[in-house]
Amino acid sequence: RTPSGTYAEAAHLRPLGRPHSGPDVSENILCLCPNHHVQIDKGSLGLTDDLRVLGLSGQRLRVNEEHTVGLDNVRYHRVRIFHSEE
Repeated sequence: RTPSGTYAEAAHLRPLGRPHSGPDVSENILCLCPNHHVQIDKGSLGLTDDLRVLGLSGQRLRVNEEHTVGLDNVRYHRVRIFHSEE
């Protein structure tokens, strides 16, 4: 929340552009607050295949039932950005 209302950003799990060449599709996007967006981008946070948040103990990503997070993008981010095989 901000004084002017709620605010979120679109974070790409597999980054756009070189060297990652991630797709700009909904399966590659998470809607996050600005702080968590930076943490995902910089590799401070990652996700397991069952969408538990690595780097935030005990947290699980909340996903809208109409949104599908691409497991291939989750795995790419975890290995190439977060640097974990978990």
